[in-house]
Amino acid sequence: MQENRFNKKIFSMLIERACGDRSIHRFAKDADISYVQLRKLHAGLQENPPGKKLIKKLSENSLGGVEYEDYIFAAGLCEKKKSADAPSSHDARILEKLSSLSAGQRKTAEEFIDFLSRPGGKKSGGAR
Repeated sequence: MQENRFNKKIFSMLIERACGDRSIHRFAKDADISYVQLRKLHAGLQENPPGKKLIKKLSENSLGGVEYEDYIFAAGLCEKKKSADAPSSHDARILEKLSSLSAGQRKTAEEFIDFLSRPGGKKSGGAR
């Protein structure tokens, strides 16, 4: 059962990070995928989520710590795993980084966090 929906903005953010210092064209070439399709995904112009085969190619060639699961979740192709872990030092570092961002950057980060933490797609998290 697919409970999450494709979030083009988050997918675009993942591609931006995954490019590292490469151009979109270079990233597409490295991943052996269509530049046009990657450009559409990056610009948020593709209506449907990419398939798992394309996501696998992206993840295998991503920089910046972007992983397969990140793409799959942003594409709306899986359910979010629930974690019973206690807050870690990693969580504290994330909060510290969040507080050092500009207002605009915080808003984008908060939208991403809202997207990741919304329960089973029951809330839309905003109009798109």
